Amino acid sequence: MSPEARQPVEVLGVRLDALTAPEAVARIRCGIQEGKRSHVVTVNPEMIMRARHDSAYRKILNGADLCLADGMGTIWAAHYLGRPHRRGPLLALRAYGFALWWLLMLAIWPARLMRRLPGTVPGSDLVRDLTGMCEEFGYRPFLLGAASGVAVSAAEELQGEFPEVRIAGATAGSPRAVDDASVRREVAAAEAEVLFVAYGVPKQEQWIARNLPKLPRPIVAVGVGGSFDYLAKAASVEGGSVAKPPPGIVRRRGFEWLWRLITQPSRRRRVVTAFPLFVRAVVRDARLDK
Repeated sequence: MSPEARQPVEVLGVRLDALTAPEAVARIRCGIQEGKRSHVVTVNPEMIMRARHDSAYRKILNGADLCLADGMGTIWAAHYLGRPHRRGPLLALRAYGFALWWLLMLAIWPARLMRRLPGTVPGSDLVRDLTGMCEEFGYRPFLLGAASGVAVSAAEELQGEFPEVRIAGATAGSPRAVDDASVRREVAAAEAEVLFVAYGVPKQEQWIARNLPKLPRPIVAVGVGGSFDYLAKAASVEGGSVAKPPPGIVRRRGFEWLWRLITQPSRRRRVVTAFPLFVRAVVRDARLDK
């Protein structure tokens, strides 16, 4: 099925565009060619759960130009919400059983699970994909956010992977509204076409929503969470231990959340939000047969 034929999917009030990673990159490049300002978000269960209780944040997500599924939790939720379920006292138990079955299928037959959404687009992978696009077509990326010095280290790693790319700049900047004008001036002076923003959820989406319309030239702004930390092998922007990048097979199978739980125990509360609490919320929102 072509990207144009796929309809967006809604999970707990948040829109998700049914695009693969290559399709998303192609769509972003079209926006650059057309001189558009674009806001791209990679949506994970934690963000969806926050949006349920924060209408302003939900409005930012749904107002983005592209909302991409980050993580297998969003794929599972889209699939589960797209089918009817029998009423009964064991509904929640069946849902958790279905979620655990999915975890098993991820390791065995992940392609079978891509029904309503064709795949995940993790922020850390999107950074590399878009940097490759910049190298190929002569665009300039700018890295904004993370802890002091991390964006510069991440830029050096990307420069090593993509030696022909022209990185416009890299700085921690500040997510505070009081500093917006000075950060905008730095980004504007760099004349970048792609802006990676790594302030973590929800600060990065809020920063983009405030500042993207005020930048003097069209630019694609992408919230990328802890991607700079992975690239630079630095401490997470939210604090905690060093963010060790997961092996490629772990990301492809959708187990990055489990990797983070093991390597960064400080994230346990966030993982709980992204799995059992998220599953419960999806079950409550499911379409039930009479």
